[in-house]
Amino acid sequence: MTHRRIAVGIVGALGLFLAMVAGAAQTSSPDYRIFRPDGAGPHPAVIFLSGCYGLAPAMAPDAYARRAERLRAQGYIVAFADYLGRHGYDSCGEAKPADAVDELMAVAAWLKTQSFVDKSRITAMGWSYGGSAVLQTLASHTDQQLDFSRAVVFFPGCNPQQPWKSAMPTLMLLAGDDDVTPASLCQEAAKHSAAPAAVKVVVYRGALHAFDTEGMEEMRMGTHSMGYHPQAAAAAWEEVRQFLKASREQLLQDDSPAVPTKAEQLALVKQSTHNFVVSMTKKDMAHFRATVSTLWQNQFTTEQFNQGYKAAFESGGDWSVLDKIEPVLSTATKIGDDGVLSLAGHYPAKPKPLHFEQKYIYEESAWKLVGLDFQTK
Repeated sequence: MTHRRIAVGIVGALGLFLAMVAGAAQTSSPDYRIFRPDGAGPHPAVIFLSGCYGLAPAMAPDAYARRAERLRAQGYIVAFADYLGRHGYDSCGEAKPADAVDELMAVAAWLKTQSFVDKSRITAMGWSYGGSAVLQTLASHTDQQLDFSRAVVFFPGCNPQQPWKSAMPTLMLLAGDDDVTPASLCQEAAKHSAAPAAVKVVVYRGALHAFDTEGMEEMRMGTHSMGYHPQAAAAAWEEVRQFLKASREQLLQDDSPAVPTKAEQLALVKQSTHNFVVSMTKKDMAHFRATVSTLWQNQFTTEQFNQGYKAAFESGGDWSVLDKIEPVLSTATKIGDDGVLSLAGHYPAKPKPLHFEQKYIYEESAWKLVGLDFQTK
């Protein structure tokens, strides 16, 4: 699987309660709310872990029920892991991370004992705080200790300092403009998983926290923004459909990008340099920033880019000359263990050559710039 590194705090995210649905589609067990498709099965199953406010917030009381119905219609059992309700909590502010982890483990273990469940196709799926709990479970357990075999997380809080023990296939669906749980932290965390090739990271530019919550208009909660983004939501659920449908062998297949050819490397260098030259000529880094990776964009605003290159703006140099010179690559090129492609070389400018190093990550099926350095020697 291509690992898209398009690279915590407690998640102050939406916790949307999984509402009860009338009719035969939903059945009950001694402990869990269950949505079951027609037929005896066995059916694949998905465990839902909600976000921070787990019990039907007024802004979207039926959001999880609609999500469950979507999957039930596709032939999946959905079980609600209500880690808040089980402890009588109103929000995740009262909970401990272990509460959600323990509830996920318990529901997964129970599903594995049911004759109507395909025991080899159980998925943990969490949103925000619930997504963080899924990742915490992967960090604290090996695959052999888990009763689910794949994971999906929507805009979770991530801790890059806590590597995952599990190497199971994982789908991370992140909001590019998330100011609650920044995508960049999850991108970094994915690099430190037990099997980075088994992790697929997708970042939706322009999307906010809770972007798949249909009917939720953009709103502020304290200092944070969140709201529905229909295009991102549709794309994310298509990713989920394909991820759940694929076999484990397909999900674990490593189709990481190959090292670009020499001609492709030169094209990357020339295009990135041209984008840089355009902004340096305008004394405004907006154009350059718009062309780089989401990871780099999430780290620095245009204003911060402008401040960083202020001295270069004021130097009065003519950067446009670089568009007229052919760059020379000087080192053997490879992709590092962190997935970064490094291209180094020089422009034979006069009176001194201008040396460069450009760093790229593979993002949205293309190499995108994540670092750039020019200097004379």
